[in-house]
Amino acid sequence: MSNDPIQQEEPLRILFLGNSITAGYGLRDPLQSFPGLLARRWEEEGLSINLINAGISGETTAGALERLSLILEYPIDIMVVELGINDYIQGVAKEMAAENLRQIIRQTQAAYPKATIFLTDIQIGSLDPNVIAVDFQELYPQLATEMNVELLPSYLQLVWSDSDLVMSDRLHPNAKGYELIAQEVYRALTEFVR
Repeated sequence: MSNDPIQQEEPLRILFLGNSITAGYGLRDPLQSFPGLLARRWEEEGLSINLINAGISGETTAGALERLSLILEYPIDIMVVELGINDYIQGVAKEMAAENLRQIIRQTQAAYPKATIFLTDIQIGSLDPNVIAVDFQELYPQLATEMNVELLPSYLQLVWSDSDLVMSDRLHPNAKGYELIAQEVYRALTEFVR
């Protein structure tokens, strides 16, 4: 395998749209967030990447939809959507969260038809194992199929199941947890980032 830098004509533009997990809540350095770790790894590989971390702590699908038009002023090639945990925590109906995600995907597809969109599969049932949570998490594979977007394999349950990878709130990853998430997302995006 060659370690020569990959030649690109223009930087690949990647947008991460999400909540506190994407934003890197609790970290001293936002570059330790998983998008920050990915940007550094791709840079070390010689890839030219323009990465935007549009994660906001506490973000819901409705909040992300509301600010989407501003975000989409910047062209993108890949968008990773990691939303829905706060909707579930706040008691937003699954159908409402799904419709907001549907609108986020539609507006992005309309603005950038060639962009690849990833919807993160969030296994909320591993955080809160009850019938409502298990039902809520089913929206992700269903929506990915319906909207013809990529389903990013779930990674949060790997963090939530290991107390060494989360902060004391048992929800947010610590630095080690973000490193694991970055590895999982890197693996999923590898064939699309070149």
